[in-house]
Amino acid sequence: MNIVLLLAGGIGSRMGQDIPKQFIHVNNRPVIIYTLSVLQEHPEIDRIVVSCIDGWEKVLAGYAEQFGITKLTDIVPGGGTRYDSTRRAMETVWDAADEDVVIVHDSVRPLVPPECLSDTIRVCRMEGNSMAILDCADTMYARTAEGYTSEVVERANLVRGQTPEAVTGRRMREMYAAADAKGVHLDSISAMQNVLGWDIHFAKGSERNIKLTRVEDMKTMKALNLYGVNDLRYDDVPVPQPQAGEVLLRVRACGICGSDVPRVFTKGTYHFPTIIGHEFAGEVAWAEDASLVGRRASVFPLLPCGTCPACQTGHYAQCSHYGYYGSRQDGGMAEYLAVKKENLCFLPEGVSYEAAAMNEPAAVALHALKKSGAGLGQTLLIYGVGTIALLIAQWARSAGVRHVILAARSAEKVAFAKRLGFEESYDVTREDLGAIVAAATNGAGADVCIEGTGASEGLEACLWNARAFGTVVTLGNPQGAMTLTQDGYWKILRKELCLLGTWNSSYQAMENDWKDALAGMQAHQITPEAIITHRYALAQHAEAFSLMHEKKELYGKVMFVL
Repeated sequence: MNIVLLLAGGIGSRMGQDIPKQFIHVNNRPVIIYTLSVLQEHPEIDRIVVSCIDGWEKVLAGYAEQFGITKLTDIVPGGGTRYDSTRRAMETVWDAADEDVVIVHDSVRPLVPPECLSDTIRVCRMEGNSMAILDCADTMYARTAEGYTSEVVERANLVRGQTPEAVTGRRMREMYAAADAKGVHLDSISAMQNVLGWDIHFAKGSERNIKLTRVEDMKTMKALNLYGVNDLRYDDVPVPQPQAGEVLLRVRACGICGSDVPRVFTKGTYHFPTIIGHEFAGEVAWAEDASLVGRRASVFPLLPCGTCPACQTGHYAQCSHYGYYGSRQDGGMAEYLAVKKENLCFLPEGVSYEAAAMNEPAAVALHALKKSGAGLGQTLLIYGVGTIALLIAQWARSAGVRHVILAARSAEKVAFAKRLGFEESYDVTREDLGAIVAAATNGAGADVCIEGTGASEGLEACLWNARAFGTVVTLGNPQGAMTLTQDGYWKILRKELCLLGTWNSSYQAMENDWKDALAGMQAHQITPEAIITHRYALAQHAEAFSLMHEKKELYGKVMFVL
């Protein structure tokens, strides 16, 4: 059995409110109910005991009934200290079996991820105790009583502890027996065991598992939070608190990337829950530098480590240890996001939020075109008619490319491309692409071919239709194994083709595709808004993702507008 002892015995004086902080309402629910709901829904939690502040027991019981918290079996009076509250709750489960796991958690940590609870249980079952921890990412200093420091503490040796923390039933009884014998009465069961000389075993913590102690911690926002594969929720979460070097961005528009669809329905993110979205723009709502407040910006979503060989040369897209807004950490499908100041791309006059939310695909498209070398008077074949392919076509047109040939696989996509002004768009399931390219080039073949689908068929077509000594650029993310026929491989050899890969975009002082893309939008070299076909509010996320996942109708860029 896994039993949670939820500590709700404190007042929360730093809140400056008339009621205990765990009973403050956020969006019509008390904070403690958010925490209890996480525990109620967790499949491994069997029983909940709450150590409640005196006089609020009946209130809590009423809320538990109202919100269906059926795992709550006991409400016991809290004590004058955290130690007292914990001990009183422990005494309620004193007869727990030796192998039972007894978990202590704060009622004002309502955002504890389910996987943190699971890992706390797993480690405790193996080792007898556990504590959720986080590595220290910030530089740490030792502070003197005089208010200055002369010592940096090596952060690699430090971790931050948080609840949940746990002991087995047997360890619980041994711990209090030993502590009573030595007169040890500490607030944290982990700290108490540590003083007793027992090792504490680490479980997975979470940056999102914050403890609500101040009024500003209570500010919430709406976000699309991915709790697991095929479990995307329109959620209430705390407004993020910017750290050193960060600003708070009020998101105004966020596009759904094609990669977000498998991220939601099949692949997931690197941890759960994660607020998804990496194509977004907004305005600075708070910054340490007040001159930045109110400025409009898009955000480069990649967070380079800054130390690997690629980062040392400014090739951040090839970073070995990068972070990424929207997949490796929270992203832009939310009302607010704390972002690194150096990742802001300030918008020039006349560029809308919706256009700026397409800064990422526009920069990727520009980077691919630059790599290809396609230019004035040449012929460019683009296999695929997705958002990035259409943006490449726009960039190519502005660069003076003579023939921009788009190869689609449906009449609807051909019609859409033609509405954007690309008359040389063809449905290759009905028309002979080789004959089309030959007619446009007097039989020579395209100077440059860009494969944008990530499919073997597209790569093969590009190799066949490139001219001798031409260039083939691979852009599309592969959907599976990429294979070539023997004749297709011969084309690379006999025509001495230049085969290039392109990945993401450049974001450095010497070459910045993001700033170049924004300048191109301002100069009307490209018109990203023309590709947007559907606009939704975040609350309409199910409809938006269903449209793309089930391909219910033709779409270009699908955009959330906030």
